[in-house]
Amino acid sequence: MGVCTRKRATVIDWRILTLVNHKSLVNLVSLNIASKNISDSGLQSLSPLKHLTTLTATFCTGITDKGAESLREAIPSLKQIEI
Repeated sequence: MGVCTRKRATVIDWRILTLVNHKSLVNLVSLNIASKNISDSGLQSLSPLKHLTTLTATFCTGITDKGAESLREAIPSLKQIEI
């Protein structure tokens, strides 16, 4: 499973996204969910990740610009969303 911890940052892959509310993910800053079957409503489940700065969601056809903007509003630290 693609989890790697760096100094105060964690990078995680889609396979453990279901643990999004887990305390160990409090410092998550980067998430790659490329090519996954996720919609705007699924994207909103990421809103507890308040330290997230980068989200890669390329080839996720269920995500719209409106959904990405809504997530950006929910997570002020989110500076880069690639869809």
